[in-house]
Amino acid sequence: VLQSHSHRRLHNREANILLLVVENLVSNALEAAPDHSEVRIASVDGSDGSLMVRVTDAGTGIAPSVREHLFEPTVSTKPGGSGLGLAITRQLALSIGGDVSLESTGSDGSTFVVRFPPPEQVSVTDA
Repeated sequence: VLQSHSHRRLHNREANILLLVVENLVSNALEAAPDHSEVRIASVDGSDGSLMVRVTDAGTGIAPSVREHLFEPTVSTKPGGSGLGLAITRQLALSIGGDVSLESTGSDGSTFVVRFPPPEQVSVTDA
């Protein structure tokens, strides 16, 4: 399910990197969610001109022992996972002035949020 309430314009590079970030979060959500359940993607503009994209799954949540190290390389909740996916995803978001965080998690699923500050506050770095 895709819901968009955003009118924020992004430069080509920002949009392409945002697409990679969201694609990885959706891929993770699909792997975490039971078969035939929904994965929700919602984008919204903040009142300050920021942009937020939320990806929500219906999985079983993320264990407390994993949460604080979730974006570190080699930390994975998947059997045989390398732990690089979320670490790279966050680095990509940071490279265009944004960030990725775990907004909520529990037995009914998890929500990750990608946040980008208002355009005048974006500090882009070379990735």
